[in-house]
Amino acid sequence: MSDVNLKERPYSVFVSYARLDDVGGWVTELVAALRREFETSDGQELRVFFDRSDITTLEEWKSKLSYALRQAPVVLACTSENYFASGPCLWEFQGYEGRHRSGSDELPSGLVPVFLEDVDLEEPDEAHERWYEQVHRMQATDLRGMFSREPGSVDHEKLAEVAKGLAEQLRDRWREVKSWERIDSNVGQGTWRFVGRQEELSQLDEVLVDNTSVGVVTAVEGFGGIGKTELVRYYSQQKKGYFAAGTWLLPAEGAKEMLPLLARLATDLPSFMVPEEAKGNPEEAGRCVREELRRRSRDGQHVLLILDNVDQVSLLGAEQLGELPHGREFHVAATTRLGVQDLPDLPQQLAHVPIGGLDVWESVGLLRALQPVRTDDLPDFASADEEQAAHELAELLGGFTLAVEQAGVYLLSNQNVSVREYLEHLRKHGALAGDELTKAGTREQAAILHKQKLLGVILDDMLTSLRESCPGSAEVLHLAAAMPPEMIPWPWLEDLAREIMPEVFEATRTHLKGRWDRIRGILEGRRLIEEGTYPGVTGRMHRLVAEHLNQGNGALLEGIDEYVMARADHVQSDFSSPSNRWEVDALLDALARPLAIRPERFGEIPNFFAHVAAAYVTDARPVVLVEAVVNTLPCESSRTKVMASSVLRDLVWHVDPGRALRLAEESLEVARVLVAEQPESLEARRDLSVSLNKVGDLIGHVDPGRALVLAEEALELRRVLVAEAGQPPCEAGPGGVTGPGGGFDRACGSGSGAPLGGGGAGPGSGVGGAAA
Repeated sequence: MSDVNLKERPYSVFVSYARLDDVGGWVTELVAALRREFETSDGQELRVFFDRSDITTLEEWKSKLSYALRQAPVVLACTSENYFASGPCLWEFQGYEGRHRSGSDELPSGLVPVFLEDVDLEEPDEAHERWYEQVHRMQATDLRGMFSREPGSVDHEKLAEVAKGLAEQLRDRWREVKSWERIDSNVGQGTWRFVGRQEELSQLDEVLVDNTSVGVVTAVEGFGGIGKTELVRYYSQQKKGYFAAGTWLLPAEGAKEMLPLLARLATDLPSFMVPEEAKGNPEEAGRCVREELRRRSRDGQHVLLILDNVDQVSLLGAEQLGELPHGREFHVAATTRLGVQDLPDLPQQLAHVPIGGLDVWESVGLLRALQPVRTDDLPDFASADEEQAAHELAELLGGFTLAVEQAGVYLLSNQNVSVREYLEHLRKHGALAGDELTKAGTREQAAILHKQKLLGVILDDMLTSLRESCPGSAEVLHLAAAMPPEMIPWPWLEDLAREIMPEVFEATRTHLKGRWDRIRGILEGRRLIEEGTYPGVTGRMHRLVAEHLNQGNGALLEGIDEYVMARADHVQSDFSSPSNRWEVDALLDALARPLAIRPERFGEIPNFFAHVAAAYVTDARPVVLVEAVVNTLPCESSRTKVMASSVLRDLVWHVDPGRALRLAEESLEVARVLVAEQPESLEARRDLSVSLNKVGDLIGHVDPGRALVLAEEALELRRVLVAEAGQPPCEAGPGGVTGPGGGFDRACGSGSGAPLGGGGAGPGSGVGGAAA
């Protein structure tokens, strides 16, 4: 078995040339001279894609070369009569051109021509004319007079001088590309093994750039793992120069309204700060973000906004899309698992971009890219029979992108297993049994079920491989799967691994610092955990992989939920100290499950929402979580419901004062009931005092008479509490706030819990103590 890191871009330059020009080895010598120049001058290897095979069909080219062309930032084109007469060379140019189809003047050119001989095209068609003109308008290295097809005709001394100048051109192109890559973006790099999809990419480009419609990328067969998000990620990377005002991705799962969703971009936009008056108001923060995006595109520069994984039809309705900036400079793409049939009566500006599975040649190309490097420094199959087996494997997997990729990764990581052997293994263990066929019903459902079963077999094989190659890595992968798939914090994984598997961190003869770094490298290298929102800190996992790994793991999920609750408690314990932004984001995603299962546990972490989330988050996620708790808890949950209602009140009062007042009144009503039921309870009476002040604060400007009555009642109740506690009276601030931290229990020492509400999140102070 071998450990591989698949993250690094594999090639620096793609050499496009005609095989007939290398019969004497001249082009080979040119490439060798370039390699020597970089080794001598820069002390580093030039990663060259230089194919030496004969290709006769477009399908074969797609299988062998297209992925390499897409990942090399620069194309070195060796032009000649043979070059312009070559079908594969034309395909390579068109693949390069596909990255630049729209807005080409705004993109860094990755084309470096080398003229081998004079070329005169007689009556060229449109494709050849465009090809010829593009090549000849670029700065070129002129080797006419030096080039020869005769064997042994290379002047190595002159070629070394040529290589120096050519190397400098390549460095200039790389600097341009590097500058281009610094364009503002929060879209991750995605996979360098992206293959095929030329038709879908062109369609998406036409929709977004030519028609300025909203491109909605949907799966033809209605299930995940096809590559919708990767398609849009790849498109945004290839067109980054066109979208010079930025490319921005928003996780849209669960979002129903556009403005609160836009607010999530506030922390990603460089040099942008949400104004003080908009903090605590997701809608207003979203408007500020919208204005910032509009400002960035005022000079004619284009912006791309990606709404990833939309699952609420309303977000794609006319009303919500109308909240986005208008104009030809603003472009929107959305990915969704919803089918076309799920999106009826949507605005005319929506244009569907359906994406199906990979075709067989594209699948074989992906499998080939994941083979070991064999001849000519290229990944390839070990034999013709292995290549034929790859075709059969591609047909078996039916273009299921995720399954094809994971099968290829498994084969690369287990080179003792041939493609033919693995094909037979999947045929045997991935076939549907009789009861499964009955359950499937229709032929289409059976096909989907078959693909999902094959993926399950591949993932189980991967787990077995992990256990054999690196003990502890499978366990860490299971821990990661139990976390939110889009937000997997590596510090949490390391913390949990130290507790569960301390031996992973023990020094051995082969791993002087323990196995943790190796485990992480393997999981990232095999693309089981990919780079996440916070590079180097968080990762992400495909939803289907996580779902499979979590089957039958209820105890582990419960353990992760306990850890998440403990982290939230730790973060809330000192809310005056700066928190890690990544951890607040991760907690807002991870708390959804434990609070949905046991909403009464909100009483353990009220200040995480009241103080930490309210201070660090501009979008509506805290409101959504607390609102779900309030709506789920029955009235008899007593004090916890008062707590949740109080926090929700403070979170929404900037946005909807009327709703905040209703919540305050409900909390006051419940607090009075609790005092009536437990007249001797210190906590119940303290909560009532705070609730009285909250309502008084909110109605003071509209009903000062009632506000005064409530304040007097609260003051009398406070005097009684202080007397019973045997402590001197506390000086209360406005609205009952007893100090910067708020909370009667903290100020007067009459309770053991932390203060709730106030502290800048809303008017007045809050309730302290733990849940009853």
